Amino acid sequence: AAIRGRVEAAVLDGDARRALGQEVAAELARRRRSLQAIVDYATRPSCRRAALLAHFGDTSRPSPEGRCCDVCDPFPLDTYVPSGAIRAAGPRAGAVRAPLDDLQRQRLQRLLAWRAAEAERLGWPEHRLVSHALLEDVARGGPRTTAGLQAAGVPRRLVQRYGQRLLAACALRDADGDDAAIAQRLWDALRAWRTARADGKPAYTIAPDRTLEEIARAMPASRDELGGVHGVGPAFLERHADSLLELLEQHRA
Repeated sequence: AAIRGRVEAAVLDGDARRALGQEVAAELARRRRSLQAIVDYATRPSCRRAALLAHFGDTSRPSPEGRCCDVCDPFPLDTYVPSGAIRAAGPRAGAVRAPLDDLQRQRLQRLLAWRAAEAERLGWPEHRLVSHALLEDVARGGPRTTAGLQAAGVPRRLVQRYGQRLLAACALRDADGDDAAIAQRLWDALRAWRTARADGKPAYTIAPDRTLEEIARAMPASRDELGGVHGVGPAFLERHADSLLELLEQHRA
C-alpha cells in the first residue's frame, strides 16, 4: 500500500546551524579519542591490565594472581608455555614454564628476526604481522613442510605468503638433508637467480617474493606448469622460463 503524508522541514537559522555544527564536531572528536585509546592500548609499552582498570574507573595498582600481561611479564626467548598447560594451570598459569631446548631457541630467535624485518618493511607493529606465541609454537614444532606450518596453527594466509621464509627460519644450518634446509637452499638459489636476471635493476622487477614462494612451493617442471603459478605472466615466461626451469631441475636432481 502506498504511504501518503506530508513532510515538513524547518530551515535552521544561523545560531541553530552553528549549534548543530558544534555538536557534530564534538561527536567526531569523541569518536577520534575512542579510536586513539584503542590504538594506544594495543601499541603502548605500558601495563594493559592497568589500562583496562583505569578505563572502568579503578586507578588502584593491579594485583594479578598470575601473569599480569604481555608487557609486564613477557615470555622470555628461552621459555615456552604450551596452551594446554595454561588451561590446566588455572589462574596461576603465569608460573608454568616449559623451557625450550637449544634448537628450539635458535629457531625462535630466527623467526623473531624475520618478523622484525618484515614488520619494519611493511610499517606495521610486529604483533600485527604474527604473534609471539604463534612463533613459539612454530619454533617448538620445527615444521618441515607448509602442511606442518598449518598443523602448528599458522593461518593459511600466512602460509601462502610467508611459508617458505618460515620454513627457512626453522631450517637446521648443519643438517644438509633436512627438508627445511633443502627449502632454504632453494629459496637462496631463487633469490640469487632473480638478482642475476635483474642485472642491476631492482630485484622485484623480475618477480616479487610472493611469486618466488609460489614457484618454490609448486616446483613447476614445464612452461605450462610455470605459467599456472600466480604472478607469472607471458612476458615472464618469454624472458625467464628456460633459465628458471633449468634451475628448478638442478634443485630437483
